[in-house]
Amino acid sequence: MACKSIATLLCPVAARIHWGFLLATRVVIGLAGGVWFPALHCIIGNWSPPLERSKLGAIAWSGTQIGNVIGLPLSGVLCQYGFDGGWPSIFYLMGIANIIWCISWYFLVFDSPVQHPRISEVEHIYIKESITKEKSASGARGPTPWKAIFTSPPFLALLTTHTCCNFGTYTLLTQLPSYMNEVLRFDIKSNGFYSALPYIGFFIMINVGGLVADELRERKILSTSHTRKVMNSMGAVIPAIFLVATSYMTCNQSAAAVALLTIGVSFSGFQYGGGFLVNHVDLARKYAGTLLGITNTVATVSGIIAPNIISAITVDKTRGQWQTVFYMTAGVYLVGAVIFVVFGDGEIQPWAEDDYAIPLDDDKVKKDGETEC
Repeated sequence: MACKSIATLLCPVAARIHWGFLLATRVVIGLAGGVWFPALHCIIGNWSPPLERSKLGAIAWSGTQIGNVIGLPLSGVLCQYGFDGGWPSIFYLMGIANIIWCISWYFLVFDSPVQHPRISEVEHIYIKESITKEKSASGARGPTPWKAIFTSPPFLALLTTHTCCNFGTYTLLTQLPSYMNEVLRFDIKSNGFYSALPYIGFFIMINVGGLVADELRERKILSTSHTRKVMNSMGAVIPAIFLVATSYMTCNQSAAAVALLTIGVSFSGFQYGGGFLVNHVDLARKYAGTLLGITNTVATVSGIIAPNIISAITVDKTRGQWQTVFYMTAGVYLVGAVIFVVFGDGEIQPWAEDDYAIPLDDDKVKKDGETEC
């Protein structure tokens, strides 16, 4: 995050020097920001009692939406009224905010309850006893079982739904302002405000989803597996329906379009709060950071591809072309939901249990045996 902060501050300078320099700073921001998400999952795995995992993960992940809620309208205002020409002030303020975050993180966050100097003994014992009931209680990592991971249907289902979700998320995050400008005809200042509205709902529903998911599990209404599938399906199917409905709105129905988008994006928070996003910790607490690193890397590729596909579709910037975009995004959401329902799981996988040993292939066993003789 420190590297990301510095690179963000350098963006306006880089843009004025050469586009290649700007591109380099953006690459640094991406590389530096990418490692933060797996690190967050490692901390969630170490700190969250199993039946509080959804809501604690939801609280952590909902913070990204606060950034959208603040950043989108603020950027619109700064473009018009900011210092140093307007748009550069966005990067300066965001960079400073990141530096403040880094300092706070350094003093307030610790890898596990054991290392925290200010946690109460009661809380420490509660977290430790809750986690020791799991089959991966020790959290001790041996060699990573790569083959078992990449041949695990629940993990592959998780990878697929994460990729499909990211396609929808990045489509909305990067293209929503364009849609509001080209179809709904909002000016840049109003655009920033209205583009932020769906993410206020997103923030709320992530936390609602986490609370509902843990309540269902704690009361034994649904198993962890069924809870994840239900919440993930709601977080994909409902947004798909509202995206399709939004595609039929015109510039004369802008209020209705914003309302439909807000509802649709809001419900996608269920995928984050109680659905797939915390599922990495369910499947393998000790490898949660590794699993998220894999799925998020692949899923981010869809986020790179999505804007290019949409630019190719919306050449004339017409409502009909945007309708195609929304139908396509809804279809991707549904594919991810179906695959997760069929192949997903919410229980610790055998390859993540404490007593799991990586099987050796026959040739290696034979070779080792001959050596010993």
